[in-house]
Amino acid sequence: RECTVSRTANCSVSPAGPCIFPRLSSFNMSTPAYHGMYRKAEMATTPFVSAALFAIVLSVYMRTLCPSVPGGDSGELIQVAIDGGVAHPPGYPTWTMLARLFAELVPWGEPAWRINLSSAVFGAAASAL
Repeated sequence: RECTVSRTANCSVSPAGPCIFPRLSSFNMSTPAYHGMYRKAEMATTPFVSAALFAIVLSVYMRTLCPSVPGGDSGELIQVAIDGGVAHPPGYPTWTMLARLFAELVPWGEPAWRINLSSAVFGAAASAL
C-alpha cells in the first residue's frame, strides 16, 4: 500500500499495506489545535529564554575558548580579520568585517583571542535566535 499525506495531513491508504502516518490520519492542519502549536513555539522564544540561552551558550564557549590561533584555516581567517584582505574562496566577507570590528572594539587580550571571542559571541547570539 502507498500512504500519502495531503496538505491537510489526512492519510489515505491503498490496498497494498498499512499507512505509515497513522497519527496524522485524523489530524487536520487547519484546526485551531494546529495553530496552537505555533503559539506554544512563540512562547518558548520569549526574550527571557533567549537571553538565558545566550548566557549559557556564551559561558560554555568562553570556558572552552582557544587563547591563541587554533589549527586549520583559523590562522588565515584571523590574519585576514586583523589585517584586512580576502581569505580563500568564498572569503567570508561578512564574518571578516564583523570580526575586524569586534577585534577593534574589544580593548583587551591578544588579537587571536579577540577574534575567537567574536566567534563565540556570534555563535551564542545565533543559538539565542
